[in-house]
Amino acid sequence: MLNIVSKKETDSTVIFKAQGLDHTDTVGLEISLKKNIKAGIVNGEMKNTFLANGISFQSIGKESDRLVTALTKLYNLKSKNKMRTDKMTFEVANLNETDVDYNSGQYRFKAFLPTDDDIPELFVNFDFTNKLIALNEKDPEYRTGVISYLTKKQ
Repeated sequence: MLNIVSKKETDSTVIFKAQGLDHTDTVGLEISLKKNIKAGIVNGEMKNTFLANGISFQSIGKESDRLVTALTKLYNLKSKNKMRTDKMTFEVANLNETDVDYNSGQYRFKAFLPTDDDIPELFVNFDFTNKLIALNEKDPEYRTGVISYLTKKQ
């Protein structure tokens, strides 16, 4: 769980700086969410479901490296890599029944993080009312792929 500590906008995205604590270390990253996202599920039917370039991650330096280290420990994996420094943009499944309001409400997305071997999935959930962003694994089998994607050398 990460706290939204700042928010800015571009023509096409809303960018959130998100940070949290891992014991006494500050961890975090920048997360961009595409603007004008309509409901993904309308009257029980999948509409506007897949969004190309829907979410992106960007390292904010040491805090992002510590986030990778914290995830690696949480996942019980071995990696000494730092978070990659290029902007990581990926397709997402829009799991929301209402249009996204970037100031209030809760919104869920499933991100697809392509690697050389697989396409790991990661839930990225926004709680704008409480200024929180949660990164949740879809399945433990994707843990290695998530870390591989976040640390891939460019």
